[in-house]
Amino acid sequence: TLETVPDGVSLMERLYKTGRPPDVLYLDLNMPKKGGLDCLMEIKYHPALSKIPVIVFTTSFQAETVDLLFAQGAQYYIQKPAEFDALRNIIYKSLLMVFKGSLMQPERNQFVLEANLDEAILSRQQGNISI
Repeated sequence: TLETVPDGVSLMERLYKTGRPPDVLYLDLNMPKKGGLDCLMEIKYHPALSKIPVIVFTTSFQAETVDLLFAQGAQYYIQKPAEFDALRNIIYKSLLMVFKGSLMQPERNQFVLEANLDEAILSRQQGNISI
């Protein structure tokens, strides 16, 4: 089941009220009311939420921010691609990595997931992606 919330405050309220935490959380870094970094820090601090794999995505790429997110325990970092096929492909790839691999954070050199548009187009042509 996919659930969305309009802002960071709503996200945290939803996480505290639900009896079962989500299997994976895609967290926009630039959410209104409460930013993604603040939400990530709160999630990782809370014992009942700290094991949730959090994949952070944003339109920008700043090395300092990536380093901070890694240090705060995010599972992966995705810079949102402009093309829909590339976005769909990177979300699919990240889900596979979370569910096929360990729920532990990867090494820093594997933390940033990059969308490859050529790979996304090829996968779409071959019918390999269905979300």
